Amino acid sequence: MVEKHLNKSLLDVAFVDYLALAVFNLALFSSAIDLYFGFSYADEFAMGCMVLVAGFRLLKEYVNKELHLPLLGMVSTVLLTSLVLIGLIGNFLWDVQGYPFAIVIDIVACIKFPLIVLCGLYGFNRCSSDLLILLEAEVKILSIVMLLLACVNLVYNFGMGGEVRYGLRSFFFVNGHPTGLVAMGVGMSLILLRDPRGNFPWILVLLLVIASSLRSKGFVYCLLMLIGLFVLRGGRRLNVIHIALCVVMGVMIGWDQYISYFTNEGYARTELSRACVEVAMDYFPIGPGFATFGSNITSVSQYYSVLYYMYDLSTVEGLIPGNATFLSDTFWPIVLGQFGFLGLAVFIFLMICLFKLCYGRAGTRRIVALCCFGYLLISSTAESAFFHPLAVSLAISMTLVIGERREDTPAEAEAVQNILA
Repeated sequence: MVEKHLNKSLLDVAFVDYLALAVFNLALFSSAIDLYFGFSYADEFAMGCMVLVAGFRLLKEYVNKELHLPLLGMVSTVLLTSLVLIGLIGNFLWDVQGYPFAIVIDIVACIKFPLIVLCGLYGFNRCSSDLLILLEAEVKILSIVMLLLACVNLVYNFGMGGEVRYGLRSFFFVNGHPTGLVAMGVGMSLILLRDPRGNFPWILVLLLVIASSLRSKGFVYCLLMLIGLFVLRGGRRLNVIHIALCVVMGVMIGWDQYISYFTNEGYARTELSRACVEVAMDYFPIGPGFATFGSNITSVSQYYSVLYYMYDLSTVEGLIPGNATFLSDTFWPIVLGQFGFLGLAVFIFLMICLFKLCYGRAGTRRIVALCCFGYLLISSTAESAFFHPLAVSLAISMTLVIGERREDTPAEAEAVQNILA
């Protein structure tokens, strides 16, 4: 084993590290790149790089007859493929979306997170500690800069502040919206969680930055991380009581937002949640397919879905043709509305398999997987979550930390063996 590592080309190792660093930053600043440079494909480019790296390693191991794939990874791949097939069959059977380009764009949006998790776990497996140390340094510098700017934003609006909430001006940094700041902060926090004890002061700084967004999802995530740091210290595992505690406290924090957005008729989220059940029943069991309901691509006038007219959504504020800015403000209605009850079940099972795979591979760093998937579940009540471009940075950060090359403890080695069995 040592001889194999010594024979490895240093140039190859450095290239993968530099590529991982570039991919991380592309994903982390994707919304800023889109906002200031008009390039909206940074996350897709990052995904393409990860697919190429994973594909190259798979091919190399196959040729050398060293290919060993974890069972949960293979099951997840089958489930992801099944979800795509369900969507395409729905498109073929019902012909609701007549533009192939819109369907392709939506497919990419739907598969990005699970595909990057799978490729990251395999392509960037056993990445160097030097890379993670460099990423940690970058995150710490960014955290200090962001906290200082967030404090200035409270007293002076210099272009990085949003709406006023709780009597304070929200902060969004370079992302154009506070939601982007929250997702960016979550991705950065996952890097710091490679050493929770040593990085605890920096984690607190970053949590203050996330809280400066004044978004409920940011508050709930901060709470989730603090509980996770306490519960999972020393390699402990989650139990039902821990999960129930997180759910109860999360509901308490976000209850007012739920009342505002999901119980009042005429609001986009309320109406989309109502209509998705009707769509799933009418197009039972697989749904009308990609780019037909709730997905971001359908906010474009050219690809606006006829379902919005059929289910009285075209007159709802934020869902009006030409001004459908609230179409992707939900997640589960997209899954149920486009893929039906069968697709919803497949997607839930896919996320469970991915979480178990990441949780098992993480060893004593289980909190990284918990925080990544936990935040996406939290944000799924108010945005496209797993389908959102910013989910790419979370997937990349999580897989880089999980895949860091280090001396495994006996518990970690046993966990990996169980996953590979």
